[in-house]
Amino acid sequence: MLRKMLWVILICCGVVPVYGAPTTCETSEQSLWNSSLINQALESKLATLFQCIDTSDPTEYKLRDATACNWFVGKSLETVWSFSDFKNGDGYFTANELADRLSQGVFSHWKTIGSGDQQEANDTAAMRAADGNPVVAAWQSNGPTGHVALILPGGLAFSSSWGVNVPRSASISLNDIDAAYIGCRLSNAFGANKKQEVQYYYRDLLPF
Repeated sequence: MLRKMLWVILICCGVVPVYGAPTTCETSEQSLWNSSLINQALESKLATLFQCIDTSDPTEYKLRDATACNWFVGKSLETVWSFSDFKNGDGYFTANELADRLSQGVFSHWKTIGSGDQQEANDTAAMRAADGNPVVAAWQSNGPTGHVALILPGGLAFSSSWGVNVPRSASISLNDIDAAYIGCRLSNAFGANKKQEVQYYYRDLLPF
């Protein structure tokens, strides 16, 4: 139901005038999570970030078909957990900046879990998300654009491309709204060649 509601919102807003249908992972992976403990309230809050937003404030709005992953993750952290860790002035740190700062321990309260090719790290990321902690997966590129995604409660599902069980996640990429999703395997957000470089981090629930 959440998937249908999300795509109705996107279509009505003119976000997906060409595609107008869920991504492949959203239609093909739902059976993977049938027995999972999914946090519907959390995912409903995330779905609101896919809606059309007033563009009068350039530091707040989400471009309809050009939303950056760092905006989505940073805004999710504020919307769901009321933490503004990833805020950078009026905007948010870029994905590369987030990956770099997280790896260096710059953000207080954030701890390293491990890389995507390690089953133990995938297990821990899923467990921390189930416990209610904010959990992110970050990849730092050598170029200007990295990527960051949000880990969701719901357990794990096997990824043939990664060769390990990976957690449920939410992701959106710049200029690629048709690939945006809430509730698919993390391997949909990162190619298999990146799994060793994808790093998981979680935040404790203490205030600043």
